[in-house]
Amino acid sequence: MQFCNYPTCSKLLSEGGYCSKHLQQSPSKIADDNRGNSNARGYDYRWRQFRESYLREHPLCADCAAKGIVTVATEIHHIQKLALHPELKYDDDNLLCLCHRCHSVRTANNE
Repeated sequence: MQFCNYPTCSKLLSEGGYCSKHLQQSPSKIADDNRGNSNARGYDYRWRQFRESYLREHPLCADCAAKGIVTVATEIHHIQKLALHPELKYDDDNLLCLCHRCHSVRTANNE
């Protein structure tokens, strides 16, 4: 048994995480609610068209390929963050095609 991850909550759970009362208030949920939708973050119709085409041209995850693993790329990673460098949005030198797992790792590591 573990306590709910919400600060000061004493509800015991069979597995880690948040109790039903605090699930909607988890830090990741709050962050997601505050970050805006994809259009607000710069991923508009033009980006979606570009993304589809770019993934067709670069179908494998670059990080997995570097390890000798063949994995289908599902996401495009901006090496220089889009929020800080919007001018590099479509720049090939700033883009990496990655699988969801590798993209999550890079994002979590702030890469």
